[in-house]
Amino acid sequence: MSSISGNINLIIAEDDFYCRELVKATLQLYPDFVVIGEAANGKELVELTERLTPDAVLVDVEMPEMNGIEAVKLIAEKNLFPVVVFITGHASFAAEAFELSSCDYVLKPYTEQRIEASIEKIRVEMFRRKRDAEKSQTFNRLFNKLNLKTRAGLLFIEMTDIIFVESDGRKSTIHCVNEKVYEIPRYLSDIERRLDPRMFFRAHQSYLINLKNVVKIAPWDAGTYEVYFNETAKKAIISRKKVKEICEIMDFINDAQINDSDVS
Repeated sequence: MSSISGNINLIIAEDDFYCRELVKATLQLYPDFVVIGEAANGKELVELTERLTPDAVLVDVEMPEMNGIEAVKLIAEKNLFPVVVFITGHASFAAEAFELSSCDYVLKPYTEQRIEASIEKIRVEMFRRKRDAEKSQTFNRLFNKLNLKTRAGLLFIEMTDIIFVESDGRKSTIHCVNEKVYEIPRYLSDIERRLDPRMFFRAHQSYLINLKNVVKIAPWDAGTYEVYFNETAKKAIISRKKVKEICEIMDFINDAQINDSDVS
């Protein structure tokens, strides 16, 4: 198995301090795995995952305030999809855990050898995601199209035709020119990985917009703005923080254009 390049950033969510220490001690044998956060309950896991966007999470199912399965569901609703390994003392949670597409399911009491097996599974899943993303990006560069597998077959959409994409949990809706709309049973982050990052911008946890089709951004509610587009009367939502990011991007582009004109 080819290894992925770079570190794998990981969060450990476990309410038992000694269990966390055992996992961390095992991970020290693998320098490519970096523990970037620790959570003692499900709410802390959600907050850390939003803030740190880890590659993987090791999650105890039974934690106070919010259990591990509830936390992973909430993380998915926020369109964040780290590789997930569940840890629990009861096999009864296994079916629900695998419904969430977890990479592995470890029963307590676990050994260093069992954690090592999960580490390898995380590596395999990270490699698969990287490979799939590279294939998709190569196709996109060659044909400038978004390609998606659906139940009805393969769907090919010209990237320049996409105005914006909105998400409702596990379903995404792609709004295109000429009032064409495609509902896809895919998470927004999956679609985002397949689009040209120079053209598309994550405006909100539920919205991905084509910057080339934006005509106006206007205040809408406290802390949020509405995005207006060419070709459609439908609007997207953008957070105040993301508006600032767009302004910084535009300033950078304008500065680069000015510098180029000075050189010429």
